[in-house]
Amino acid sequence: AEDVKFAAYSCEWIGAPVAEQKALMFITAAANKEFIISAGGFIPATRETMLA
Repeated sequence: AEDVKFAAYSCEWIGAPVAEQKALMFITAAANKEFIISAGGFIPATRETMLA
């Protein structure tokens, strides 16, 4: 995720069309979110919860 965030920020976004700037902002924001798989939307599906 850090590579994606850095690549999006490193693009020539200054002077780019507003639609491209918004897309890069969306990519950067999405790369900041932690990706968690959950079981039924209630319990995070980690190794610890699967073995319990």
